[in-house]
Amino acid sequence: MLVFFSHLCSYHCRYRCLHSALQPPLLLPRHHTFRSSALLCFVSVHVNHSGYNPRISLCYSMIPLGSCTMKLNATTETMPVTCPSFTDIHPFAPTEQTQGYQARGDHHHNVCIIPASAHGTNPASAAMCGMKIVSVRTDAKDNINIAEMRKAAETHKDNLSALMVKSLRKALLLNTIPILIVSLTVLVLRDSFAMSSIVNAAVIATCVIVYESIFCMGFGVIPNIICAQIFSTSVRGICISICALTFWISTLMVTSSFPFLLHQIGVTSVFSLFVCDCIISWVFVYMKAPETKDMPLEVIIEFFAIGAKPGADLRHFVYLVTISEQR
Repeated sequence: MLVFFSHLCSYHCRYRCLHSALQPPLLLPRHHTFRSSALLCFVSVHVNHSGYNPRISLCYSMIPLGSCTMKLNATTETMPVTCPSFTDIHPFAPTEQTQGYQARGDHHHNVCIIPASAHGTNPASAAMCGMKIVSVRTDAKDNINIAEMRKAAETHKDNLSALMVKSLRKALLLNTIPILIVSLTVLVLRDSFAMSSIVNAAVIATCVIVYESIFCMGFGVIPNIICAQIFSTSVRGICISICALTFWISTLMVTSSFPFLLHQIGVTSVFSLFVCDCIISWVFVYMKAPETKDMPLEVIIEFFAIGAKPGADLRHFVYLVTISEQR
């Protein structure tokens, strides 16, 4: 209906503009010259007005602080989140887990520890939730002062509710991949030791849980973030689409080939292949993956533009990085 009425208004305005243009000019006195035709008789104007009027926008209200993903979600995407199927408690949830923390009287847990170098929306969002922000310092390389964070946690231990920990992207990959290698190695070597079925099941479950958790911290998110930054603006959309397609095709290949490899070479050999893949990945990240955290997109694009040329002079890139750090 909104689209119909917007088109109807646009046709009416175009008719008035055409009618006014065909009228002969009137030689009126100067003090009688005023506009009698319609203003901004364009279809795009009326269509845009009909589009943003029914929903909240910066024309009428302030959008609360948060990540860009929150503010850029369409209304049709956010409406299903309010459905009871998403918001209500699961019918099979244990009774002791459905009472909530309000019944425990933990209303005093309102302190959130956040590093000083964190993005401004993080403490702002916590403050909008009614939490008290406690900031801890970071060094020049954006590393958290662990001693100061431990001291802050000890000071506010009775009221501590949340703790934010940030890390460099390349460092996060280099620190999480060895844990993946260890968990896979334990799965490979578990057959070499005599253990009961219960202990064997516990070892397998622990290794799988550790692997999945650490994977979500490193390889699960960091490659997508890096791929979203290293491409030029003119080709970024196409390149990100190709990267996403490659990720999902690789996931499909691993998922489809795992039962076949498991039947052909056994579980020990399969996990040994995964260990080799993780080792190769760690070497590749250490030698080739750039550190793009807190760097402007212009500097990242310049880095790859210079690095792609044989024998390129990196002095200009060093200058850009220096200027970026000074800012």
